[in-house]
Amino acid sequence: MTGTKVNHVPYRGGGPALNDVIGGQVKLFFSNGSSVVGLIQGGTVRAIVHTGKGRLKSLPDVPAASDALPGFEAYEWNGVFVPRGTPPAIVRTLNRAINEAIGAPDIKERFEKLNIDSWPNTPEEFRAFVKDEMERWGKVVKEAGIKLG
Repeated sequence: MTGTKVNHVPYRGGGPALNDVIGGQVKLFFSNGSSVVGLIQGGTVRAIVHTGKGRLKSLPDVPAASDALPGFEAYEWNGVFVPRGTPPAIVRTLNRAINEAIGAPDIKERFEKLNIDSWPNTPEEFRAFVKDEMERWGKVVKEAGIKLG
Protein backbone atom coordinates (compact mmCIF):
# COMPACT_ATOMS: atom_id res chain seq x y z
CA MET A 1 0.00 0.00 0.00
CA THR A 2 2.92 2.38 0.61
CA GLY A 3 5.30 1.13 -2.05
CA THR A 4 7.93 0.53 0.63
CA LYS A 5 10.61 -1.88 -0.52
CA VAL A 6 11.94 -4.43 1.96
CA ASN A 7 14.13 -7.47 1.58
CA HIS A 8 12.50 -10.73 2.54
CA VAL A 9 14.79 -12.85 4.71
CA PRO A 10 13.48 -16.42 4.90
CA TYR A 11 13.59 -18.08 8.32
CA ARG A 12 12.62 -21.50 9.58
CA GLY A 13 10.03 -20.10 11.95
CA GLY A 14 9.32 -17.08 14.08
CA GLY A 15 11.71 -18.00 16.90
CA PRO A 16 14.92 -17.66 14.88
CA ALA A 17 13.64 -14.48 13.22
CA LEU A 18 12.75 -12.95 16.58
CA ASN A 19 16.18 -13.89 17.96
CA ASP A 20 17.80 -12.00 15.09
CA VAL A 21 15.67 -8.93 15.76
CA ILE A 22 16.67 -9.04 19.42
CA GLY A 23 20.32 -9.50 18.40
CA GLY A 24 20.20 -6.68 15.86
CA GLN A 25 20.92 -8.84 12.78
CA VAL A 26 17.63 -7.77 11.15
CA LYS A 27 15.73 -4.50 11.58
CA LEU A 28 12.13 -5.67 11.75
CA PHE A 29 9.89 -8.69 11.90
CA PHE A 30 6.15 -9.18 11.53
CA SER A 31 5.06 -11.40 14.39
CA ASN A 32 1.81 -12.47 15.95
CA GLY A 33 1.02 -10.62 19.14
CA SER A 34 0.83 -13.67 21.37
CA SER A 35 4.47 -14.59 20.78
CA VAL A 36 5.91 -11.14 21.49
CA VAL A 37 3.59 -9.43 23.98
CA GLY A 38 5.83 -10.38 26.93
CA LEU A 39 8.96 -9.19 25.13
CA ILE A 40 7.25 -5.90 24.30
CA GLN A 41 6.00 -5.39 27.85
CA GLY A 42 9.46 -6.29 29.18
CA GLY A 43 11.22 -3.83 26.88
CA THR A 44 13.21 -6.43 24.92
CA VAL A 45 11.64 -5.41 21.60
CA ARG A 46 9.65 -2.39 20.56
CA ALA A 47 6.31 -2.63 18.80
CA ILE A 48 5.88 -0.06 16.06
CA VAL A 49 2.34 -0.91 14.93
CA HIS A 50 -0.06 -3.81 14.97
CA THR A 51 -1.93 -4.94 11.89
CA GLY A 52 -5.45 -5.16 13.33
CA LYS A 53 -8.04 -2.51 14.12
CA GLY A 54 -8.18 -0.16 17.08
CA ARG A 55 -6.08 -0.48 20.20
CA LEU A 56 -5.04 -3.70 21.91
CA LYS A 57 -6.04 -4.08 25.55
CA SER A 58 -2.67 -5.56 26.50
CA LEU A 59 -0.66 -2.99 24.47
CA PRO A 60 -2.80 0.18 24.43
CA ASP A 61 0.07 2.45 23.35
CA VAL A 62 0.74 0.50 20.14
CA PRO A 63 -1.12 2.10 17.23
CA ALA A 64 -2.84 0.17 14.48
CA ALA A 65 -1.29 0.43 11.01
CA SER A 66 -4.77 1.31 9.77
CA ASP A 67 -4.51 4.60 11.71
CA ALA A 68 -2.04 5.75 9.02
CA LEU A 69 -3.14 3.42 6.21
CA PRO A 70 -6.92 3.22 6.20
CA GLY A 71 -8.05 -0.22 5.08
CA PHE A 72 -4.82 -1.97 6.03
CA GLU A 73 -5.49 -5.11 8.04
CA ALA A 74 -3.61 -8.37 8.29
CA TYR A 75 -4.32 -11.09 10.77
CA GLU A 76 -2.81 -14.40 11.62
CA TRP A 77 -5.77 -16.69 12.04
CA ASN A 78 -6.39 -20.25 12.99
CA GLY A 79 -9.27 -22.53 12.25
CA VAL A 80 -10.37 -26.11 12.61
CA PHE A 81 -10.58 -28.19 9.44
CA VAL A 82 -11.98 -31.67 8.96
CA PRO A 83 -11.74 -34.03 5.99
CA ARG A 84 -14.14 -33.48 3.11
CA GLY A 85 -17.15 -35.71 3.56
CA THR A 86 -17.24 -35.49 7.36
CA PRO A 87 -20.91 -35.95 8.29
CA PRO A 88 -22.72 -32.61 8.84
CA ALA A 89 -23.87 -33.70 12.31
CA ILE A 90 -20.24 -34.15 13.40
CA VAL A 91 -19.29 -30.79 11.90
CA ARG A 92 -22.15 -29.07 13.78
CA THR A 93 -21.22 -30.81 17.04
CA LEU A 94 -17.56 -29.78 16.73
CA ASN A 95 -18.52 -26.24 15.77
CA ARG A 96 -20.85 -25.88 18.75
CA ALA A 97 -18.23 -27.26 21.17
CA ILE A 98 -15.47 -25.01 19.82
CA ASN A 99 -17.68 -21.91 19.94
CA GLU A 100 -18.61 -22.74 23.55
CA ALA A 101 -14.96 -23.23 24.47
CA ILE A 102 -13.73 -19.96 22.98
CA GLY A 103 -16.62 -18.18 24.67
CA ALA A 104 -15.74 -19.48 28.14
CA PRO A 105 -14.72 -16.62 30.47
CA ASP A 106 -11.33 -18.13 31.42
CA ILE A 107 -10.44 -18.78 27.77
CA LYS A 108 -11.55 -15.28 26.73
CA GLU A 109 -9.42 -13.78 29.51
CA ARG A 110 -6.36 -15.78 28.50
CA PHE A 111 -6.82 -14.92 24.83
CA GLU A 112 -7.14 -11.23 25.69
CA LYS A 113 -3.82 -11.25 27.57
CA LEU A 114 -2.18 -12.80 24.49
CA ASN A 115 -3.84 -10.39 22.02
CA ILE A 116 -5.87 -13.21 20.51
CA ASP A 117 -9.32 -12.35 19.25
CA SER A 118 -11.80 -15.12 18.65
CA TRP A 119 -14.91 -15.04 16.53
CA PRO A 120 -17.51 -17.71 17.07
CA ASN A 121 -18.98 -18.58 13.69
CA THR A 122 -20.77 -21.21 11.69
CA PRO A 123 -19.05 -23.63 9.32
CA GLU A 124 -20.56 -21.65 6.43
CA GLU A 125 -19.22 -18.34 7.75
CA PHE A 126 -15.77 -19.85 8.24
CA ARG A 127 -15.80 -21.35 4.74
CA ALA A 128 -16.64 -17.90 3.28
CA PHE A 129 -13.90 -16.28 5.39
CA VAL A 130 -11.27 -18.76 4.16
CA LYS A 131 -12.36 -18.21 0.55
CA ASP A 132 -12.04 -14.43 0.97
CA GLU A 133 -8.61 -14.75 2.59
CA MET A 134 -7.36 -17.01 -0.21
CA GLU A 135 -8.49 -14.48 -2.82
CA ARG A 136 -7.08 -11.51 -0.90
CA TRP A 137 -3.65 -12.95 -0.19
CA GLY A 138 -3.47 -14.66 -3.56
CA LYS A 139 -3.52 -11.19 -5.14
CA VAL A 140 -0.74 -10.01 -2.83
CA VAL A 141 1.43 -13.01 -3.71
CA LYS A 142 0.78 -12.50 -7.41
CA GLU A 143 1.50 -8.74 -7.29
CA ALA A 144 4.71 -9.39 -5.38
CA GLY A 145 5.82 -11.87 -8.02
CA ILE A 146 6.32 -14.60 -5.44
CA LYS A 147 6.66 -18.06 -6.92
CA LEU A 148 5.15 -20.83 -4.85
CA GLY A 149 6.15 -24.48 -5.08
